[in-house]
Amino acid sequence: MFCNNASTIKLSKNPVLHGRSKHIDVRFYFLRDLCNNGIIQLNYCSTGEQLAYIMTKPLKVENNEKKNLEELKLKNLKVKNYLFQAIYRTVLETI
Repeated sequence: MFCNNASTIKLSKNPVLHGRSKHIDVRFYFLRDLCNNGIIQLNYCSTGEQLAYIMTKPLKVENNEKKNLEELKLKNLKVKNYLFQAIYRTVLETI
């Protein structure tokens, strides 16, 4: 099982109750029991890689994809500038 909360993973591996974890209801310790029995294993997975968040958070854009997007924006800007200059020349010629 993948989790993006490192504290949860550490609590599942530590059987000692601490002052910060005493407010957690006993019925929620089933993950700790499942980990101790070897039924599941909790592994860390960053928030950006969580598939469960695909409907609530934007997908992570890789650096090379960001670079490609910036290049497209620059090309788009150059095309707009070229078109603007062509229209401007046409307007000046008609005056």
